[in-house]
Amino acid sequence: MNAISFGNYLREKRKARGFTLIELGEMSGLSQPYLSQIENGKKGIPSPEVLRNLSKALGESHTELMIRAGHLKSGEVNGYEAKDKDGTIHGVLDFRDITFKEFLSSDGEDKRRIENKYAALLDYKPLGYEHYVELINDDNIASMEWMNELTEDIQRAIDNRYKTANQDYEDYIDNRYKMSAYLDLKNYLTINEISYNNYPLDLQDRQRILGMLAFLFPDMK
Repeated sequence: MNAISFGNYLREKRKARGFTLIELGEMSGLSQPYLSQIENGKKGIPSPEVLRNLSKALGESHTELMIRAGHLKSGEVNGYEAKDKDGTIHGVLDFRDITFKEFLSSDGEDKRRIENKYAALLDYKPLGYEHYVELINDDNIASMEWMNELTEDIQRAIDNRYKTANQDYEDYIDNRYKMSAYLDLKNYLTINEISYNNYPLDLQDRQRILGMLAFLFPDMK
């Protein structure tokens, strides 16, 4: 998606929320002229930091905006999820909540703390999803105060995992974006949509730049 297409996409999201540019600026901490330039495709693709501010203001997924902006590909999101699914983090990070079933099927320190807390009441059995379903479907047990406390403890643990996963994910995105700053300049010139002072660079412009760089740095050929 180029800058113009992304600008149109952002405009649609803003209008769907019923926000003016001024209102979106106030909520995101970005200026109205800057937002106008983004929507008109005159400011290029926003950075991940700007997209995070916009995602919070618009109530949209930061990951989705990153993909739309071209900072991240869907395949990379899946790869990151697989890397982080080590038995302590479950769920699709920024896309959906972690479910009770995913939590109770995992093996993390937070789950073990809950099992230890309710060990006697659980007959010292591991707290799996099927076990929890049996308890919650037993009218005599489901109405007990300890069962309500158990459910609340599970939900708190899930919330903490979800927050941790998303923070780890945002740190990963930040590091990935910063690392891209070290990409070889020659490779930058192969990007489809690049510009100088908002003027798109065509193939001839890029060749002239490469020629000038070769002249300035003859020892780096």
